[in-house]
Amino acid sequence: MGKVEEVSLLEMYERDMTVYKITVNGKRMSPDYRDGLTEVVRRVLDVMCNDESKARNNYVKSGAITGTTMKKSHPHSTTSIYGAITTTTQWYKIYIPLIKNESNFGNFQGAGPAAERYTEIKLSDFCKDYVLKELMEVKEVSDWYDTYIGEKEPAFLPTRIPLLLINGNFGLGIGTVSQIPPNNINEVIDETLKLIDDPNHNIVLVPDQCMPCDIIENDWKKISNLGEGNFRVRGIIQIKDYEGVPHPRKKGQTMFDKRYEGCKTLVIRSLPDLVTLDSVTDKIEELMKEGTLPQIIDSIPASTEFQPNHIFVLKKGVDPEYVRSMIYAKTQMQKTAIVRFMVMDGTELTRFSYTSYVQAWLEFRKMTKFRLYCNKLQKSKTRFHQIEAYIKALESGKIDEIIDKIKKRKTVDDIELVEYLIKTLDITDLQASYIINAGLKTLSRGYLERYKTEAAKLKEEENYYMSVITNDNLIIEEIKQELLECKEKYGFPRRSKLIKDPTNGDIPAGEFKIVITEAGYIKKLLPTDRPTIFRGDRPKFILKGDNRENLILCNEQGRVFKLPMNKIPLSSNNSLGYDLRIMLKNNTSQIVKMFYEPVLVDLAKKRNKHFLVVLTEGNNIKKIDIEDILVALPSGIIYTKLKPGDRVIDVNIVPDALDIIIYSNKKALRCNMSDIPHYRKNTLGVNAMDTTDPIDGFSVIYPDATDIIVITNSGRANIFNINALPVTGRYKKGSRVINLSENDFIKYISGVDSDTTLKVVTANDTKMINISDIPSASSASKGTKLISTKGDTIIKVEAFKK
Repeated sequence: MGKVEEVSLLEMYERDMTVYKITVNGKRMSPDYRDGLTEVVRRVLDVMCNDESKARNNYVKSGAITGTTMKKSHPHSTTSIYGAITTTTQWYKIYIPLIKNESNFGNFQGAGPAAERYTEIKLSDFCKDYVLKELMEVKEVSDWYDTYIGEKEPAFLPTRIPLLLINGNFGLGIGTVSQIPPNNINEVIDETLKLIDDPNHNIVLVPDQCMPCDIIENDWKKISNLGEGNFRVRGIIQIKDYEGVPHPRKKGQTMFDKRYEGCKTLVIRSLPDLVTLDSVTDKIEELMKEGTLPQIIDSIPASTEFQPNHIFVLKKGVDPEYVRSMIYAKTQMQKTAIVRFMVMDGTELTRFSYTSYVQAWLEFRKMTKFRLYCNKLQKSKTRFHQIEAYIKALESGKIDEIIDKIKKRKTVDDIELVEYLIKTLDITDLQASYIINAGLKTLSRGYLERYKTEAAKLKEEENYYMSVITNDNLIIEEIKQELLECKEKYGFPRRSKLIKDPTNGDIPAGEFKIVITEAGYIKKLLPTDRPTIFRGDRPKFILKGDNRENLILCNEQGRVFKLPMNKIPLSSNNSLGYDLRIMLKNNTSQIVKMFYEPVLVDLAKKRNKHFLVVLTEGNNIKKIDIEDILVALPSGIIYTKLKPGDRVIDVNIVPDALDIIIYSNKKALRCNMSDIPHYRKNTLGVNAMDTTDPIDGFSVIYPDATDIIVITNSGRANIFNINALPVTGRYKKGSRVINLSENDFIKYISGVDSDTTLKVVTANDTKMINISDIPSASSASKGTKLISTKGDTIIKVEAFKK
């Protein structure tokens, strides 16, 4: 009878999830740095090259490839295999296709491919020449692993160019993502050649796109050096006079609608990578229906198989620049592309810079070349050994005697014949075996000159292979020559052009006041407007900013949103405003902090490092890079992971050298920022205090602070010297900073000095209190009754200098 063991479900889940995470991220999501391919694409190309060898040069049913791939090496359904084939063959999804098709594989408009039984594919010439060529020549150039059924598959393909930088990669894994944009093949080859000639050369590349687009200027050196960052891409929208539209049935003819004579049109001519035309046009037509784009009066599809061409007709007198800017702002015609150069280096998931990647690839390439020539040398020497035996036999004058002896032997044992041939011809036992097993035609005298010619050629090859194997410079020169040949044969100029930042160009400038209320509504007011309380809903956050800039909003559920100020409708002062849960897609909770993006950008550049500190009610704290929230999308991204039932209680930007005060119920804990761990966005953080009570918040102690001010829920205030609250470190119980009554608790605590003023907002009033007017006490004091809360409630407290 088997033994039953009790195992923690959580431990089992964590163990199994770890294994699954390694498998998914390491094998399915991330490409191998050596060949730049993910596992499934490599397996498909292996099958097309070897198992379905007709697919090298002839079209083969996609179903045959997917079936063989699944049977041999990839038992994860045909969906993933056919999806990889589809992506690898579509010119608008992959920079240089590795597979050619002669079927319906969908289109850039958004239509999907036909079923695999209807489509046909073969290897592209580029793939055969620069991905698979050496493997087709010498299989031993790659390592070979057993598949799940015991067959063999290559560990990598011997790519002859840095393919990963050219074709890029997009892979979504568990807790991570690999996003490598494509780069122009000529530029990649040029940079690689520069690095070969100068090992100190720093590779800097500007991404390209499958379709010609506009790429907005950025710090490409930083992105290339870090292997991480983001940039913005715009599809091309041309502004043209209305000239009619192509006739749907009569090629070369145009249909002209007189109603639109004199109108301007916007014509979509290209799309950013991974954006479909239908998704863009559907969104524009939706904006037309809801009244956001009333300037557009007609939407006319006129695309061809290889060229987007969707026409939007505008009302007469409309500014087309403004409408185009609105399309860029509200659709995926302009998108942020993320760079995250995560690749597999052996069994490790590693982030490369562009330079370190090419350096690693060059070392791999030199080793591949070495293996190639070692195997070629071995085959050449083996063939020469065989040819030499035939030549010696034919030149000995005893070939008839040898053949006669072979024919007349009475046993199947070759030992006697081998010894006879060794003695007669002065050859090796292996050469003797060649002669014994040769066909009669092979040993005819007419082949002697052919053998001598082949032997001389083999000797030349052997000498060349040996010279290459023993001289790294020859290998390097050959790699350089291959790169130059590839550029000559398959190179082309970059498709996308760089443009200056146009973000603010098409949006009207102007300063506005943004107000977010306690109830979760947002208002955009004129800078002279004074926010009012409407139906009891008080302002929670207020800032002034330029209409062309963005707000960064963090909510309680760990999502951060980027909201362009120009997208917020102008409100009257005495209005409710707009519900943020409707305005922000995926926002389901209250906003806990509003930031002005230019301020965050400036803080991110400071030499003294600033972090975003995140604190949850459930006692988790961490600090993350400011850049992690600057990449927020209008639909939101996760900036912190939360336990079930938990919520973010406070977030703030804090210089790394300062102290913070975390407070909960009746206690406060002072610790340095160095005690707060630096984590990524999708993590929980660590315990903030040693307490079972909910966390109420945290504040920052700035260098000029001399005292600590404590405000309680009942309206009492206690101020004492800052030294009475020493730094004790994170995850301690904290200290009592005021002698509280049983039902009272800390509402606000902060470091202050005598020039500080407190703004105390209650349900019924707002009071300004000077710190110098509050009598000093000790941390054990009951404090001074500052505000009467009878029939009133303290909503928030803010401290600022006079």
